[in-house]
Amino acid sequence: MKKLFMALSLTAAFGLMACGDDSSSSANSNDGNVEKCKVTKDGDKVLVNVSFDGLSETVTMTIDAEGLITEVAKINGDISKADFDKACNEEKADEDNLSVDCDESANTITVTYKDEDLNNIDELETDSQAMCALMQDPEAAAAELEKDLEEAFGEAEAAEE
Repeated sequence: MKKLFMALSLTAAFGLMACGDDSSSSANSNDGNVEKCKVTKDGDKVLVNVSFDGLSETVTMTIDAEGLITEVAKINGDISKADFDKACNEEKADEDNLSVDCDESANTITVTYKDEDLNNIDELETDSQAMCALMQDPEAAAAELEKDLEEAFGEAEAAEE
């Protein structure tokens, strides 16, 4: 789970923007929660749609035969130049990214990276679904992760005996 499909950094930018405007924040207040996060697989692409405080982001992800993952994040809604630049600069500063292309006129950020834990489109879809669950209900996702870790630890201990 290397990336969280750039959504967290862009969602954070959305949150900063929404928090800065008291009228929209009170009218649209969702206490910083992700309202919607939906993952769909379309052939060789995984599409993730995230809604947050009245804004949305569509991320299209692909993985090639060498395991290079490309994410194209399209921001749907008004985002300030400062927030877009901040999100872009955060991606450029991430040393794990092999390339970053930011197109403010199209409201897109394209990132290419390699995640050794993901080898195909099905794994990319599963990873994205887990990230959506985490974004929508962090406490439940953390509890599920803790349960999985306890089971794995128990299996490891049993194998040692």
